[in-house]
Amino acid sequence: MISLPVADILRGEKAKLYSNGMLLLALKKEKVLQMVANRSSIPWLITSLRVVLLPLLAYLIYSDSNLSATVLFAFLVATDLADGHIARRLGSDSKHGAYFDASADFILIMGIFLTFAIKQTHSFWIPLLIALCFSQFLFTGKNRANIYDPIGKYFGSFLYASILATLVFPASVAFFDLLLLLFAIASLASRILYITGRIGG
Repeated sequence: MISLPVADILRGEKAKLYSNGMLLLALKKEKVLQMVANRSSIPWLITSLRVVLLPLLAYLIYSDSNLSATVLFAFLVATDLADGHIARRLGSDSKHGAYFDASADFILIMGIFLTFAIKQTHSFWIPLLIALCFSQFLFTGKNRANIYDPIGKYFGSFLYASILATLVFPASVAFFDLLLLLFAIASLASRILYITGRIGG
């Protein structure tokens, strides 16, 4: 049996370690490149959080865990502010992304108000009114490149404010229901008038 010198054995082991190390570095580099290539998906992932975390938020609201629900809701509102900004910074903003963002907002808001309605905090006509407003937004948005709606663009912000007020100040529900009705009617009217060519044209 021929034994190899210890020095040769050590050189062989070092070569193996070097080879394995280079392989790991190559794999890590490839993973980083994939992450950079897929960075356009980051805003979509952030937007998706509003849909993914909705069941948890609904549970917190239904179980009267208002403090936890408020904290989680504030985080989800922050994702709504962040996704568009990040998309513009990455140069990945698009019409599809904007519709996905609006759809995630609608799902979140509808889910919350349906939970309020089940708890009898808000009336059931509130989610129906929100669904009507979102439907006309989708219809008019797909058929016209730019819709003049000086009121409707603030409608989502008002709904967010209504949700926050309901969680923090439950006694203000009736007041916000009335404002929501007036807001929705004004938004629908402004879009109808624009489509018919009476304003914004």
